[in-house]
Amino acid sequence: MSTDAAIDPFPGMAEVMILLPAAFLLTHSAANDVAAIAFLEMSIAVGSICFHASLRYSMQLLDELPMLWYVLVCTVSFLRRLRGWRSLELPAAAVALTLTTGILLTEQHSTVHEVFRGLMSCTFSVCLV
Repeated sequence: MSTDAAIDPFPGMAEVMILLPAAFLLTHSAANDVAAIAFLEMSIAVGSICFHASLRYSMQLLDELPMLWYVLVCTVSFLRRLRGWRSLELPAAAVALTLTTGILLTEQHSTVHEVFRGLMSCTFSVCLV
């Protein structure tokens, strides 16, 4: 038995397990933010499968960019429900669109691309705190 098989005997199984509850939420009546979170969870799972199967940078972005949107949607939903803060959707969408566009339209090893990647990492940190 190879070492790789011993480490992960069922590659992709975690992603498949993420798809099932998200698909359930999408097919049943749920709040808009919950449906968006379910859709983004499915996008992350598909992106993760693609990235870990190919290890290509474009697939890495397919994995990471939905995570950015996911963190922002969860943060907005949390602040709206628990703190009563309204009208955060537009600024969060503007941040996500700006970072997504900046990352996708710049060359991978350019300084501008690295700045956008750094801002994406900072956005993760701010939203998780």
